[in-house]
Amino acid sequence: MKTFTFLSTGIVKGFEDVVSRKFKLSKTQQEALTKFLIRISNVVKVKSQLKVVEDDPSDDMILRTAYDGEADYIFSGDNHLLTIKEFKGIKIVTVSEMLKLLK
Repeated sequence: MKTFTFLSTGIVKGFEDVVSRKFKLSKTQQEALTKFLIRISNVVKVKSQLKVVEDDPSDDMILRTAYDGEADYIFSGDNHLLTIKEFKGIKIVTVSEMLKLLK
């Protein structure tokens, strides 16, 4: 199975917000982590305006990026996304499930 990661500017911004809140990293470490993530990912220009996650509209950016990037899977720990299970042919799985698929 070939694997690719897809990002959009919206996902990068969300990632930076989460990292700054949940991890004790210096600003330099945060910037290095963000740059690394961008370097190993395909950056998608999001064009779709899908609105799916009523309880947390910020999660729609994940779905839009996956949809516009033509992803097969989204792996997440976010319950709003996990309850959807599949969106327009894109399977939404936990990190553990994704690791099993990659073996």
